[in-house]
Amino acid sequence: MASLARELNERGVVCPSGADPERNAHRSGERWIVRTVAMILENPRYTGRQVWNRSSTTGHGPGGRGSGVLR
Repeated sequence: MASLARELNERGVVCPSGADPERNAHRSGERWIVRTVAMILENPRYTGRQVWNRSSTTGHGPGGRGSGVLR
């Protein structure tokens, strides 16, 4: 991850706190740091693991299709 942060800095890619300084007033916004890269790569919203408006059922229950437990 350190190499990713280094590459982003070398290419001049603006870090999140530099792109939106009002939301990140407590940060310098000067460059990418390893922790920022790690947080983005671990975030389900960015990695596609979090899906909105999808539901599934577990089992079918006594009433047949769709009567299982919604999760």
